[in-house]
Amino acid sequence: MCVNGQVNRDLSLDWFYRVIQFFPDVQGELKSKEVAERFKNFPTEARTAIWTGMRRVKIHIVDPRPHRVRIDNILRRTWKNDQAPQLVAQGTKEGLPYAKYISALLRDMVADSILQDSTAMRVQFLGRAFLDPFGLGGPPGR
Repeated sequence: MCVNGQVNRDLSLDWFYRVIQFFPDVQGELKSKEVAERFKNFPTEARTAIWTGMRRVKIHIVDPRPHRVRIDNILRRTWKNDQAPQLVAQGTKEGLPYAKYISALLRDMVADSILQDSTAMRVQFLGRAFLDPFGLGGPPGR
């Protein structure tokens, strides 16, 4: 599952910085399981402030499974082998460099598929289509 949050740029991110303060030992991205386990021990005032800020975050959840199935089917057709995804997975598990490379490519293809199917990309595509409906290089008068 892929989860993204969108924060209104006009709103304060103080709640986010408060969360970060409780995790000085964590490098990089905070994962929800770790945050959830420790969140209950935060001071009441901090929990309230954090929830107040998080309430305004728009969450977008994407199920990657349909995208993965489509990409796996492309691999099956390309290799002409119904077991192609399993062969790549097995090779990756065995540490075969080529299988690891193919696996990374497939992951990137799934991510690209998710992105191309997103509302943001559709809006961008429509915006470009309206600005240049005939594909001539831009709006008139340029």
